[in-house]
Amino acid sequence: MNEQQLREEGRSMNEQQLRAKIDRFAAEYVRQLFAGKIDAPGPSDCWGCYLVADTGEHPLGSDCVLGHIEEKYYVPSLLLRALKAEGASQAAKHAAAYHLRLAGLQATRPVSNGAVRKDIILALRKFCLKECGLKA
Repeated sequence: MNEQQLREEGRSMNEQQLRAKIDRFAAEYVRQLFAGKIDAPGPSDCWGCYLVADTGEHPLGSDCVLGHIEEKYYVPSLLLRALKAEGASQAAKHAAAYHLRLAGLQATRPVSNGAVRKDIILALRKFCLKECGLKA
């Protein structure tokens, strides 16, 4: 999404401001994740992030992602989409699944070092940048 599109939607944010907002969103998302404050996908999840059309597209697209960034709304499906789309490491995927308390992983505590956290942050950041029409 470029600056003109943001302005048209009533937002006065330039690319640099949006990038900074995405950076903060990704870092805080992972902090919340590792603190156990994000639930597994379920009824409180975002339907726009969760739903997939027959074509593989997400019907609400970038508007949904931008809304999460602006509202600081941390939903599990957004993270799972980001990890898949950006090819995050198996360690990052396992750590995310563990901290989201996905079925079957409670007994296998993952490595949760700085590198794993950084991998999750980078995947989420790249995904959000791309969804907002910016280069990662």
